[in-house]
Amino acid sequence: MAPPAVVLSGKVLIALYESGLDFDRRQLDLSRADERAALAQLSPMGKMPMLVAGDRALAESSVIIEWLAIHHPAAPRPGPRRPRGRAGCANVGSDRRPAPGRAAAG
Repeated sequence: MAPPAVVLSGKVLIALYESGLDFDRRQLDLSRADERAALAQLSPMGKMPMLVAGDRALAESSVIIEWLAIHHPAAPRPGPRRPRGRAGCANVGSDRRPAPGRAAAG
């Protein structure tokens, strides 16, 4: 399989270097119509960074880092390792009202 091609953010770049995974770094010139069209084919909403691995295209740094952690054991795994802790991290930034019947902390 060819190395993943990536349009990067600093966060994804750090994860890739820490994983030791071989990758091709690509920069897009979004002032060019052909490069905007290429991005639209991979990410219809134009989200970046992007990772293209085989026939899979992933957008957004957290999704890319999670994919790396699952598919490449040397990649750093973000956040807690236990399911409950991971769920709590995924909940950060969402509606933080207490569950019915529970008092708010604080």
